Amino acid sequence: TVAGIFAVHEKFGTLPMEELLEPVILLARNGFVVTQNQQNALERYREEFLRANGDTILFVRDFNKGDTLKNTALALTLERLTRGGKKEFYEGEIAKNLVAFLQEKGGL
Repeated sequence: TVAGIFAVHEKFGTLPMEELLEPVILLARNGFVVTQNQQNALERYREEFLRANGDTILFVRDFNKGDTLKNTALALTLERLTRGGKKEFYEGEIAKNLVAFLQEKGGL
């Protein structure tokens, strides 16, 4: 997905990637207010999140309508992508963190 996004941007993009991702980074960092539908969906899938990821991920927490959901890890990852491009994802700190996480969890 990351390579595809950068390929499309290289071919068709007219704005810098930093400018394109800025609103997404701000939303992830500052958060958004959880709606009733989002609360319901998070409750409905909590067990699946737990089974697949354990209890360390953001989405297994109890979020209620009106809460602010912030994803600072996503914001930091997107900031790294704006600085390092797709190479950051496949060879940089993001790649190293992903490999370490997968190895820790018994993945290849």
